[in-house]
Amino acid sequence: MRLHTCDVRLAIGSLLLLALGACGGGESASSSAHAEGEAASGNAAQGAASGQEPKLNVVFILLDTLRADGLGCYGNPRPTSPRIDALAAEGTRFDRAWAVSPGTASSHASLFSSTYPQTHGVWNRVVGEGEAMALNPAAVTMAESFRAAGYRTTAIADGGYVSEARGLDQGFDIFESFTRGGPAVFSHARKWLGNHGRGEKPFFLFVHTYETHVPYVPMPTDLAPFVGDYDGPMRKAYENALAESQGRERLRKKQKTQAKHFRPLLHEIDAPLTAADKQFYRALYDAEVVLADRLVGSLLDRLEELDLRDDTLIVLTSDHGEEFWEHGKHGHLQIHEEQLHIPLILHIPGQTPGVVRNDVLDHVDFLPSLLATVGIPKPRTAMGRDLRWAAATDTQPDGWAVGQNNFPTAQTAMRQGDWRWLHVAGEPPVESIYDLAQDRLGQEDLAAEPTTRGFATSARSQWESWKKDCRTWLEDAGVGAVPLGSGEGPAEEDQAELEQLGYVGD
Repeated sequence: MRLHTCDVRLAIGSLLLLALGACGGGESASSSAHAEGEAASGNAAQGAASGQEPKLNVVFILLDTLRADGLGCYGNPRPTSPRIDALAAEGTRFDRAWAVSPGTASSHASLFSSTYPQTHGVWNRVVGEGEAMALNPAAVTMAESFRAAGYRTTAIADGGYVSEARGLDQGFDIFESFTRGGPAVFSHARKWLGNHGRGEKPFFLFVHTYETHVPYVPMPTDLAPFVGDYDGPMRKAYENALAESQGRERLRKKQKTQAKHFRPLLHEIDAPLTAADKQFYRALYDAEVVLADRLVGSLLDRLEELDLRDDTLIVLTSDHGEEFWEHGKHGHLQIHEEQLHIPLILHIPGQTPGVVRNDVLDHVDFLPSLLATVGIPKPRTAMGRDLRWAAATDTQPDGWAVGQNNFPTAQTAMRQGDWRWLHVAGEPPVESIYDLAQDRLGQEDLAAEPTTRGFATSARSQWESWKKDCRTWLEDAGVGAVPLGSGEGPAEEDQAELEQLGYVGD
């Protein structure tokens, strides 16, 4: 049975990192035990012992719900991300990285385990009478691989679906995750670096925040450059939400502001939102990206202050994006480009600056690519490819990426190069094809065009082959999902956090 410590983490979370200074580096301060996962990760340890001794630290930053074009370096005309853009200019930017799912639990499980949702079975939402599931301890995770290779492993996350209940704590010596907002998350991360940045062992630090997730309540100074004289209902909702959050040190992700102030407008049928309302709402999101960028900059500055920048590999990415009515809806329940196209930016000490990679990849490829970059072998349970992240050129430009969702209906998207195929289950099912080179967000369906029939045939064939691979992996590697607690959904405390983030009740 998984050791679940969510009932005490809120009480001790704010004290945990302060106590680490007395823990001799933190190796004995694990907040959870995963004996089966640790045993499985022995394969990685044996491989690391026979290969090159890993030396680079790793800081992995995940900005939840950040679509690629939320950043200037991916085409946002608004000045949202000067620090992240500079990081991309110094390192490598991947232009065709995909999320495997628009759900936080699903994408993190894939990111950590290098298996698809089709295999690991961890979804945000349960369909029908099914059980909520957690990542199988038999899946060798990213953190387990780093720990087996001698790294100290720490996660400082923002709660919600990034939880022990979902099995996402596997392999972390320290796993601290509860909803508190981006500023607190990054403040804790900077403190952790100050206490543990230097040591006999290299470190793997995973930092996650919901700062660009709903509710969008940016600071007025961040919002002002993006809005004009708009004075509609969306501004009033924002002002009310902001007033409610002031004086609380930006812990506003813990308030039910989405349901109280924004959801009534988003779900209004009799008085639908105008174009100006929607533009203002997108401006709120972009202003949140401004804060997230500033927080990332503060962590990069801390690495510089501690003289760690030249010894640290930095990864910046997201679990999924966000739709702003490009395909008729707001949020992340569909699997179009605005939900699946995510940023991926690397800073590898000594690498060629300003590299732009065009090979197609998804979350499943992150684990083997990252481990190989620091000299750790790919674990036996990983499905992904090593794309040689340190290379200055594309390594597999013709590869396929896959995206899935199970709610409100089964959806699968497949991408090769600039061509995208989408299958939505139904009676009958619907297939769509898009040429992303000419139609960046995939808004013109070309499925009826005779010239796309060859790609449609290829995509269907690849889909069938991929499903077979997932079934085979499930049987051979034994990494299918395990029940989450009682099987009745998230634990009570996790349910409260999901409500605060606006997930429950849509």
